[in-house]
Amino acid sequence: MEDLVVYYSRWRLALLLLLSAGLAAIGLTLVGAFGEIQPLVDEPRRRLPDEFSLAAGWLLLMIQIPITLSIGTKLFDKKPQLIVDSSGIKSAHCSAALIPWTEIIDLTTWNNRGQKWIILHLRNPEQFPAKGAAGFLAKANRKLTGGDFAIPLTGTDHTFDEAMVAMTHFRTESSPN
Repeated sequence: MEDLVVYYSRWRLALLLLLSAGLAAIGLTLVGAFGEIQPLVDEPRRRLPDEFSLAAGWLLLMIQIPITLSIGTKLFDKKPQLIVDSSGIKSAHCSAALIPWTEIIDLTTWNNRGQKWIILHLRNPEQFPAKGAAGFLAKANRKLTGGDFAIPLTGTDHTFDEAMVAMTHFRTESSPN
């Protein structure tokens, strides 16, 4: 089996960016950034209170603007996001170091709202400190998923199943008989 090298998918990220920017635009509309919206028909209708629309708009903006910016920066990231080979796993979402197969106790999956993650369970997780957001959220991640690292494949050029097949193959190949 060939090594698996996973990159961000430009077209998948572009679709996610359009969706996220659309939600941010709805938030801007709710806070009145584009002026007052005129109804399409002149019939009386029930309206949401202005305070509710304003609060909902700001909440949507607080959530969507960072997400939109994050997706936008990923569009220009040309580095591999995941490498799976006979020596181990290197993930941009995990530790900066290669995690050898001898350190991986188990591979499991975690599903949430239609999204799947590959969960790595490590023998000595302290030897592979997480970086970035994964490092900041490492403790919560362990409680939520039961593992040490969660590897998402959302927005990449390979599927969850392709990554699991490669990981299972190389892990089995590297284990002592």
